[in-house]
Amino acid sequence: MKPKIPQLHTVSELEKLAQVKNLDTRPFMRSPPGDGLLLVKDIQNGFEFHFAVTDWKTDTGKMLFRITRYPYSSDSVDPKESWIEERNLKEVWERWVGLVDYYRTVDPFDGSKDPILEQYQDEFFENFEMLDEDAETKPFDLDKQVLIDRYLGDTIHRLQAKSRDPEISDADRQVYLDLIFKTNHLKETQTTQSQNQTVKELTGIWAYARKKGLKYLEIFKSEAIKELMKSGIKYLIENFEEIADASRKFFE
Repeated sequence: MKPKIPQLHTVSELEKLAQVKNLDTRPFMRSPPGDGLLLVKDIQNGFEFHFAVTDWKTDTGKMLFRITRYPYSSDSVDPKESWIEERNLKEVWERWVGLVDYYRTVDPFDGSKDPILEQYQDEFFENFEMLDEDAETKPFDLDKQVLIDRYLGDTIHRLQAKSRDPEISDADRQVYLDLIFKTNHLKETQTTQSQNQTVKELTGIWAYARKKGLKYLEIFKSEAIKELMKSGIKYLIENFEEIADASRKFFE
C-alpha cells in the first residue's frame, strides 16, 4: 500500500518525502509501513525494536515528520512518538541505529559484555560462508527458511527431551530451558530477519551452549544442518569441530 499523501503537494515537498524512501536502512529489514511512510524492525534478545515514520505535515513553511522510536534514547527504553524537522531525519535515524548497535554487543539483561560469549559467537559466525551478496538486507528464500525451521524444531524437541530427564540437576534443566527459549525465539522470528541477522542469532545460541558446556552444544547436531549446508548455507564443518573441540564425527 502506498503512503497516503495530502491532496496538494509541491515538488519541494515530494523531494523531501523522497528522503524517507531513500534512507539507507541497511542492514535492517523494512516492513510494510501500512498508512505510514517507513517501518524498520530489528529483533534483539526478544525485544522488537522499531523505527517508524508514521505521518508528515508542514508548519510555517517547514516539513515535519512524526517519528516513533523504540528504544527512544539512551535514557529511555520506552517507545515514544515525536515530531522532527525533515532536515533532522538522518541524524535521528543514525542515533537510533547507534542504540540498536549497542544492544547487539551488550546483553540487555545484565548490561555488561561477555567477552567469552562474544568470542565464541564471532568464531562461529566467521566460519559461515554466506553465498547471497544481499545477505545483510534480504531474508533467506522460502526453501531455506523451511530447512532452518525444521532444524530448529528438531533441536527444540531434543532439548525438551533432555529438560524432562528426572536425573539431571536443576542447574542443567535451567540451561536446557534457556536454550529452548532462545531457539524457539529464532524459530518464530527468522522469517522477519535478514540472512545475517538469522545467522548471527543462531551462532549466538551455539556460543551460549558452548560456554555452558560441550554436552549442550552437541545437542545442536542434526541431519537437518547437513541439508542447510547443501542448500547454500555453507558451513565449514572442520572449523566447527576444531572450535567446539568435539569429536571428529560431530555431525555424523
